Amino acid sequence: MAAANRAYEAGDAEAIQRILDEYEDGAEAVKGEGIGAELIRIIRQISTAKTRVSAIEQELAALRQGEIALLKLLQFLPGQDCFEVFLDCSRG
Repeated sequence: MAAANRAYEAGDAEAIQRILDEYEDGAEAVKGEGIGAELIRIIRQISTAKTRVSAIEQELAALRQGEIALLKLLQFLPGQDCFEVFLDCSRG
């Protein structure tokens, strides 16, 4: 609900739609009792977890390509002035 509130406050219609779709497709949307309904809920939970892991992996990859990650790597280069190396890299 907090994510929906943040998306609403930001006016992010795509995020609101994505949250609504996740809710409608989520495990909580499955009605009923018994083994069949429980199996569907578990399958949906697994699918949600896989989607989240994939999103986290993409975010980590983007962070590893960022300027801060580059600076962190440069601190381990012996005899290098990190700031100068960073400026050279950022200039292309």
